[in-house]
Amino acid sequence: MEKINKASCPVSFVQLLKATQENNEYVGCGNPNASILIIASEPAIAPDEERYKWEMAKNNEKWHKWLTNGVSEIIVHDGVIDDISKFSPRFPYKGQKYSVRSEVKKNEVTHIRSVAGTSRTWYNFQKLLDLVRGVNRSKAELLDFHDWCFTSELNTCCSKKSSEVDEEGRRSSIAKRAGKSNRFFSSDFFQGFPIVIVASRNYVHRYRDVFSVGELFGFPADSKRVMSVPTRKGGRNWHLDIYTRQGDSPKLLVCCTHFANRMSEEYMKAIASTIREFCADNNIKI
Repeated sequence: MEKINKASCPVSFVQLLKATQENNEYVGCGNPNASILIIASEPAIAPDEERYKWEMAKNNEKWHKWLTNGVSEIIVHDGVIDDISKFSPRFPYKGQKYSVRSEVKKNEVTHIRSVAGTSRTWYNFQKLLDLVRGVNRSKAELLDFHDWCFTSELNTCCSKKSSEVDEEGRRSSIAKRAGKSNRFFSSDFFQGFPIVIVASRNYVHRYRDVFSVGELFGFPADSKRVMSVPTRKGGRNWHLDIYTRQGDSPKLLVCCTHFANRMSEEYMKAIASTIREFCADNNIKI
């Protein structure tokens, strides 16, 4: 068992936790002091799963406990937490390796590949952060992306598969968290990140009647540029929506595909390069 050191958190983070405590709003995971915020579409988890309790339902409560005494956390290599009291949103499932854990069914028997690994989403989060930081990581090494970013979700009305999510619930959740009258992503904590990655370009366009991602993070409508990234010979191009603001409070907003996808090297490198250039131009440390 390992003790996770508790660093001082932004006042805005503490204020957000207090403001959302009564409604038990899901806040997110990772390092509140990081420079990078990643907002995904929605968690791939069903409310009737046991892990939903500590990953989602108890997220706010566990942050409060972490702020109070720094919650100890068990090192795991199989994606299973035996004791919920040891789970920490500061670094969930610490001990997973940099490989994709997957299930393969053969002759009616389910086999697990890379038992010590992680989900494809988290694998890609790690890959991106490594590209940004210039780090080479082997498959045997452990994840550490939770130290370098904070992650949250556009929608908390979730299910195991995106196709199974209640559409009305999804729209309502996105409106509540990112809509014009929301007080969640428009809070000082989320607005304070100089680099924001909205890894849900599909939802940004699909639910444009519910929210405007550029408006949410303070960008004028004409500040967006679209980068077209060739992924392979003869294949379709993938796109990035990029917003940049200079001045006293420089900010970069990148909208990309969901990290659960099999993202090409070219696409990942384009995102990383955009972040690295922005950091260099504005003297921002990751």
